[in-house]
Amino acid sequence: MMSRFKVIACVIAVAAISAASWWQYSCNEKLRRENDVLRAEIARLKQFQEIYESSAVGESESSTQAQLEELAKLRDEAARLGEQSNRMADLLGANKKLVASLQDLKASPADKTKHAEDALPQDIHPQNTWAYRGYATPEATIESLYWAILTGDKAKLVEAYSPELQSKMKTGLDQRDFQLKAITDATEFRILDRQQLSRDEMVLTVCLIWTDAQGNKVEDTGHPYFKRINGEWKGANHASP
Repeated sequence: MMSRFKVIACVIAVAAISAASWWQYSCNEKLRRENDVLRAEIARLKQFQEIYESSAVGESESSTQAQLEELAKLRDEAARLGEQSNRMADLLGANKKLVASLQDLKASPADKTKHAEDALPQDIHPQNTWAYRGYATPEATIESLYWAILTGDKAKLVEAYSPELQSKMKTGLDQRDFQLKAITDATEFRILDRQQLSRDEMVLTVCLIWTDAQGNKVEDTGHPYFKRINGEWKGANHASP
């Protein structure tokens, strides 16, 4: 009996051990599967984290690059505006100088230091070449004016002046002989300089040359002012508007 009991006990013990082993194996397998699932989930989460961090860095770098590009554009625009401001300042300075120069010309319109010998060959006009040249240029007007005085043509002389001076000229011519000796005795006149005051204003520096009774050469330099009126250059009052 004892022997059979021992056999049964041994069988039971073996069965129990086998059952325990199987249960332990089953638990281990379950834990291994769960562990694999956890590892896979951790790996997936890690992958997602890397992707997110990479995306965040990329966005940050992209944002920084965009800001740098915008800053570069602003710097270029500031430099361009600075250059324009400098050019504007230069233009304003040049304009002020030009205005001051024109004011000086109107106050003292011609260079009085020039002499007859400074005239160019084409600006020397001997008396025997004088003629009525019309009024298309200040040079033509001054020669027409001298020619009118030389020949005694009152009408042409009056025509050489602006409308506001013509009535005064007529009154003056009616009261005296207008054949000025300085003109009639002149051997030539020379244009020494031209000062363009504006598109329609010019001052000539004109030198009349004649010989006095003692045979001395005399030079008389004047600065007649001319104004363009209806396309013709007429002698005018320099102070007139």
